[in-house]
Amino acid sequence: TDSGCQQCREKTFSGPGASSCTNCPDDKASPAGSTSGDDCYYVPCSAGRFMTDSGCQQCREKTFSGPGASSCTSCPDGMVSAAGSISIDNCDKDDNKEETKYSFKTFSPRNKPHLGLLLVSNPEEEEW
Repeated sequence: TDSGCQQCREKTFSGPGASSCTNCPDDKASPAGSTSGDDCYYVPCSAGRFMTDSGCQQCREKTFSGPGASSCTSCPDGMVSAAGSISIDNCDKDDNKEETKYSFKTFSPRNKPHLGLLLVSNPEEEEW
């Protein structure tokens, strides 16, 4: 400035002899007085996001993360969540997933004792 050098604010930097400060890229911060873009660092990710080499990315469906995560955690088997979920509490039962159903049926020829039990998958589709 005309009144002399001034220190750059947080999230900015400048090199020697610069007349203005440069903003750090999105998702990055720097301490006040930074002198190089190398001083810019990624801010920890918010919940529902995780850190990659290129910055914060949103967690996919069926996953979640807390703040500052380096990866997302999968929901338990048979459960789903929306993209960007922040907690296991966001994982709900997958109502669209077909559950394997089993039933027991007895088999006995006419006038004979029971020969045993058969385990049948999807009994609605089985013909007897």
